[in-house]
Amino acid sequence: MTAQAFDTAGTAQAEPLWEVKIGSAAGQFFTSRRKAAEGLVRLAEHRMKQGRPLNFTVLRLDDEDKPDRDASSDVAEVFAATGYPANDDEGLREGTIDCLEAILPSDFA
Repeated sequence: MTAQAFDTAGTAQAEPLWEVKIGSAAGQFFTSRRKAAEGLVRLAEHRMKQGRPLNFTVLRLDDEDKPDRDASSDVAEVFAATGYPANDDEGLREGTIDCLEAILPSDFA
């Protein structure tokens, strides 16, 4: 399943669906890289408040809703590099979202 996004010319562009899981719990689904990045930051903030580790499984789903890319290690590297949410700062929060969005691939190549 893909979500429809539009480029600047108004042409429909398919965005992959992202699934974010914590442990064996059911995943949360996001329809764009930006929404996935924002969702990951919200989940990280919540887990930090609970004193739990940031151990996410982040999967891009193909047109048949099957994982075709595991971005979990890339996501972990972004959180380690930025230090967010341990270093709680609104500018760092936005920067972390931007970094996460940048590392989540949007194409199926």
